[in-house]
Amino acid sequence: MSEKEWDHFTSLGAFRPALSFLTYSEGEAVGVIVGFEFGAYAEETGIRDLYIPLIGTRRAARKRGIASALLRKVLTEAKAAGFG
Repeated sequence: MSEKEWDHFTSLGAFRPALSFLTYSEGEAVGVIVGFEFGAYAEETGIRDLYIPLIGTRRAARKRGIASALLRKVLTEAKAAGFG
């Protein structure tokens, strides 16, 4: 993803920085997870749902449990923040 594409992606109203995380190894980003929340849906239903449009790891960092750890982290944080 280019810097321009990333800037667009993170400028969307649904982007939730508090529910988006990067993992680093030796100073290099090796994993990412991004959380979105669609406010109109929450207003209509009264239910806060977290949508994860992006989760990934660099090829060299795969098979180390990074994506699973990121998913556990974001789900724990979302639950604490009142997501259903």
